Amino acid sequence: MLMASKVLSMENSITSRRTLLSMMLALAGVQAVSRRVLANGEDYHVHNFGVFPYLPALKLEHLFAPMVSEFCTILGCPIQLRTKSTFEEFRAELANQAYDIALLHPFFLVEAQQHYGYVKLARVDDDLSGVILGCPDKGLKGIGSLRGKVLALPPRLAGVSYLTVLALAENGLEPGVDIELRHYRTKVSCLHAIATGEADGCVIPSFMVDQLDAVKRMGLVTIAETAPIPGLAFAALESLEAGKRESLKRQMLAWDTTARGRAVLERVHWSRIVEATDQDYALIGVHNALLTKYAMR
Repeated sequence: MLMASKVLSMENSITSRRTLLSMMLALAGVQAVSRRVLANGEDYHVHNFGVFPYLPALKLEHLFAPMVSEFCTILGCPIQLRTKSTFEEFRAELANQAYDIALLHPFFLVEAQQHYGYVKLARVDDDLSGVILGCPDKGLKGIGSLRGKVLALPPRLAGVSYLTVLALAENGLEPGVDIELRHYRTKVSCLHAIATGEADGCVIPSFMVDQLDAVKRMGLVTIAETAPIPGLAFAALESLEAGKRESLKRQMLAWDTTARGRAVLERVHWSRIVEATDQDYALIGVHNALLTKYAMR
């Protein structure tokens, strides 16, 4: 028994030494590669591309895979697609400058420029509005018809949640007084609230009306639509090299002119990328006080 114990101890010791040696060799190999990279003057820094969580992470990964590949080609370095499971978590990462490049809804864009050290690059040439859907048998038509009703929305920090609060205020409806707002984690659960009778209407982004099968399957109709504003936009950290920012912008603006670029746009259901100006998002700044009042800031 003692001999067996000694043999086992020796075997464990040999195995441990072999494991340690393997780890040391692997580390040495990594260090050697690093030295070769540095000797060649190549940049292997990984840039993070953050996409706000308007869809589940796996869906975003599928949609943006070609775009990530294009960004790798443009910048000549690896690009890592990153998102978070909630808008609050994504906003915190944005505030911590965790993303070198970011795709943002317009309200996040303005916030990122004002407070987090980001600069806009370009925007999607498709306006953003909130489409309020409901069952046809309820006969609701227009925002005014929602007085006394329950309205389901995506998460509080979603772009269309901001737009809905602004539209309600413009029509004299105060959340919590004239209408009840209920926020749901996903757009599908928001639509499900109509089916279960938990809500009279549901708000989703205009660009997703044709993408969600549940809208057609449930036979929903449009009750109202908020006023459109310029939609999704790209931003980059101001600390990212100006040359890289300019290269990204120049290439994105030209995507609709090449087959490869159009394939990137088609995957995410966009028409083209265009210049973004301060005037595009001026309206957001005007309504900051109202948004703060309803805890949207």
